[in-house]
Amino acid sequence: MSAVVIDILGIGECMVELESSASFYDADQFNRRASGDVYNTLVAASKLGCLPSLLTNVAWDGFGKYLVDQFKTYNIDTSLIKTVKKSRNGVYFISQADRGTSDHNFIYYRHDSAACSITPSQIPIDAFEQIRVVYATGVTQALSRSARETVLRAFQMAKKQGCLVCYDPNYREALWGRADEALDALTEVIGYVDVILPSVEDLKPLFNFPDVEKTLEYFRLRGVSLVALKQGADGVTLGFKNWQKHLPAPAVPKVVDTIGAGDAFNGGFLFGLVNAYSLEECAHIGSIVAGECIKKAGPIEGLPDRITLNRLLAQAPSPEVSSPVLASLSVADAASQPQPQAQSSPESGAQPNEAPGQMVPEASETDRAEDAAGDEAAATTSTVATQS
Repeated sequence: MSAVVIDILGIGECMVELESSASFYDADQFNRRASGDVYNTLVAASKLGCLPSLLTNVAWDGFGKYLVDQFKTYNIDTSLIKTVKKSRNGVYFISQADRGTSDHNFIYYRHDSAACSITPSQIPIDAFEQIRVVYATGVTQALSRSARETVLRAFQMAKKQGCLVCYDPNYREALWGRADEALDALTEVIGYVDVILPSVEDLKPLFNFPDVEKTLEYFRLRGVSLVALKQGADGVTLGFKNWQKHLPAPAVPKVVDTIGAGDAFNGGFLFGLVNAYSLEECAHIGSIVAGECIKKAGPIEGLPDRITLNRLLAQAPSPEVSSPVLASLSVADAASQPQPQAQSSPESGAQPNEAPGQMVPEASETDRAEDAAGDEAAATTSTVATQS
């Protein structure tokens, strides 16, 4: 792995998206792009100045070369990407007949894709001291049994080494088939999670909580230090222990495409965590990034860079900061929370929420005001391993 400090290590699949504004019956042209929930989040964070890394497998065909080039375009470290010759990359088609709506038709070809073969052996055991945040989603867990084991093992190792563990359940019925399997996957990792970034809609099939308070309480009782509950156009609710606060979403005059909005929010939020903004500021940045995302078609086309974000922050009212901690919080006291469903792994050496990570020191106001040109992460020379 690269010798530089990695802000965010993401674990997940990046697919090839083929999108048309016409129906599948009428479509004769498709626009190609790289896409995937974890990848989209890493791109959002990278454009703001973070240095992310992606742990995944890529089939080494024409599409695979295209994907790796896209990773490098967005300054995503590729040293943890394994290429697999005897496999194929996940591909999906999108038909969006009316860009003014969020109604899409999807056709996926991802069964047994290269990313499904990721294993715990690919986790950089000796590199966690160079990683600030480890991030994965329920989509990654749903890829395969080995992918699910990889997420669990990575969270255990990250917890042991003091990294901040961040997770988005991102429930997708088509991937899981049964909601109870997705709930099992969430339950097995929740004891290692410091920050959870769920959406209200994704949680409904799993829990059907009656209100926001019950949602926050569920995760608090399982040792999660910080909850950022995404509520779409209604904004986001933050929960830290017994403190909670709702922040409205910025107004977007014309919504073009909502695909990737949650991923964009996560990228902005994680950028805030890495740079030690207050919890309200993290959510505010995430909401602004998501708002820019939905102004254009595609999950990454509208993502702002650091200069654009600074301009938007200057134009938007700053949220009143009343959170009891900054994002540079040490969440070690989360261990005092009850852990009714969490179980330790004899292999990992880490107990669930026993030694959560600690973020970097709080940034100064001068640091926060720097433009992207002066704050860009240094580009790294990355290598791609090949498996025959």
